[in-house]
Amino acid sequence: MGKMKSYYIELETQNNWEEADYFYQMEQERKELEKLCKTKHSIKTYQAEEKDTNVPESLTCDECGKEFDIPDPHDAQL
Repeated sequence: MGKMKSYYIELETQNNWEEADYFYQMEQERKELEKLCKTKHSIKTYQAEEKDTNVPESLTCDECGKEFDIPDPHDAQL
């Protein structure tokens, strides 16, 4: 939360109230979605790394946007 709070404070100090309000609302919505989705995270999207466009590998919950660690294929149980 430290980065997000400092970004919000930076927007306020720049008197960028419209963007600060928008950022605050989006953060509140993200928190609510995460609460609703806290135990399940049943719908996830895997994004493979795309080196040519600098897109990193990721695993994200489609419902709340939470990012997860990529499971190590060597740790997978059969």
